[in-house]
Amino acid sequence: MYFFTSENHRPVVSLPETFNLVNFSLFKKLDSAIPFRNFSIKYVGKGNETYDINGNRFPIKDGEYLLANQHSEGRIHIDSHTDVSGICIELMPTLIADVVASYRRPDTALPDPGLDVFFSSDRYPENQYHSSQTHLGKMLRQLDGYISMNPHQEIIISNEIYYTLAENLITDHIPTYRQLQNLGRIKPATGKDLLRKVMLGKNLIEQHYREPWDIADVAKLCCMSEYHFFRIFKKAFGISPYQYLIDVRLNWAFQQIKQQQQSISFIAHETGFADLSSFSKAFSKKFGFPPSKWSGSN
Repeated sequence: MYFFTSENHRPVVSLPETFNLVNFSLFKKLDSAIPFRNFSIKYVGKGNETYDINGNRFPIKDGEYLLANQHSEGRIHIDSHTDVSGICIELMPTLIADVVASYRRPDTALPDPGLDVFFSSDRYPENQYHSSQTHLGKMLRQLDGYISMNPHQEIIISNEIYYTLAENLITDHIPTYRQLQNLGRIKPATGKDLLRKVMLGKNLIEQHYREPWDIADVAKLCCMSEYHFFRIFKKAFGISPYQYLIDVRLNWAFQQIKQQQQSISFIAHETGFADLSSFSKAFSKKFGFPPSKWSGSN
């Protein structure tokens, strides 16, 4: 099911209790409660939407999206001088369960059987993501590009599209499910909050790895003590935040060295290493060969 909504066009749609749907919207001003009936995907194509969900605020801007399930409660706020475009997608829990079941075949990756109820349980951690970093996000960008060309037209959303959305959602979330499992037996709300904080820290590291800050700065931005952040991050991701920062910096350095546009000394400095020797040692340990393999100049 597809329908279009805006400030001047709010069709009266009779929705069944459970359904799959795609709603494309254009609003400058909106302040409304959100009914979470199924699993929800809230994507912003242009502009900014702010969601207050279960006591947490999620500012979603161009190319970002929010995921939440039927245990969520909240509101959406839009206040803009120009139209803010967004796509709301609802996926039925039964559809997600059907797709999860395919992952249990002998010829596929075998997740924990509890994955089939994870998406519809109160343990699911509502959170925001950038479309460039996920399988689901890339599909949302394609869908937005197609619909936004003429959102007023009658668009047929096939079951194949819903199944593919669910497949990408599950592919992205198998690691998230594992990370929650790694946190152990704690209250659902506590586990969701801790995972959300360390995921924020992980995203901050990935986005600002070249800035001269340390893990204490990241922990502070995540509203955690450095030790607590270190302990939960390592339990969730299987690596310390410090080592993850080093890995992200080394991955960037590797790409720069391959392009041979900067000297190794410059790249070592840009990745935060004290000197060329320590950079070369860390690089060789991670990749199995020295940086000089790709560039003859220092």
